[in-house]
Amino acid sequence: MVLFSVGMAVRAVEPPYEAYLRVVNQIADGDRLYVSQPIVALQNYLRAQQTLRQLQTQDPAWNAKVVATKLKYLDSKVPPIMNRLRIPQLENNPATPAAPLKSTVMGVADLNSRIDKLRAEKFELQSEMAKIETTYTEKLREALKVRPRELNPGELAKVESENNKLLERIDYLESHYQKLESEYKKTNGELTRLKVALDAAQKEKERFQKLIDGKKLQQLAVENARLRREIDIHDKRAQQLEVEIRKLEKLLLENP
Repeated sequence: MVLFSVGMAVRAVEPPYEAYLRVVNQIADGDRLYVSQPIVALQNYLRAQQTLRQLQTQDPAWNAKVVATKLKYLDSKVPPIMNRLRIPQLENNPATPAAPLKSTVMGVADLNSRIDKLRAEKFELQSEMAKIETTYTEKLREALKVRPRELNPGELAKVESENNKLLERIDYLESHYQKLESEYKKTNGELTRLKVALDAAQKEKERFQKLIDGKKLQQLAVENARLRREIDIHDKRAQQLEVEIRKLEKLLLENP
């Protein structure tokens, strides 16, 4: 309100013709916005009305008839639009300041501006949502285009049966693989034990080589040969088990 009063005080010193030209523009704007933006139109009418009344007070001789005609026109425009906006009217008295009414109108205009801004933001959001929905619909259509054809009940049952057979095969292979893995570990452990025994026998042979006769050495040689044969047998078995395990691993990879 202080800024408004200062603004009016500054305009009071301007020449009457400049004030009148501003009034003409304000009335023209009010007439143009009368239907589409009644709040802004009323704001222009009230400003023009106040300026004309100040002209009458400060310079009564300046184009008195023209000023009176404009005031009469505004008196015919302001009350209907105020009734339309349900704004209380003050008594039409030139001596009565229009500041309270103007403050009310300015407040309503601010609210109207905020509403317009919110509507614009809402429209932008709706546009963005529509754009997202369109993109989603297009992607959905593309996905449906590349979707495999639907199977009839007979084909579906056949596929399920084949899948069940594959699952059973996989279960069997996994079970057999576990058995072979267990046997492999057992054989490998036996092989390790035999290798340790062979090493011990070799050391024992070396230790007694100088202490025993030829017959004892021959017996040790026979025992040594027997142990080597056992080792070879277990070694071959371990290799066979390892080959079978590799085959099972390959089958499991081919049937995920």
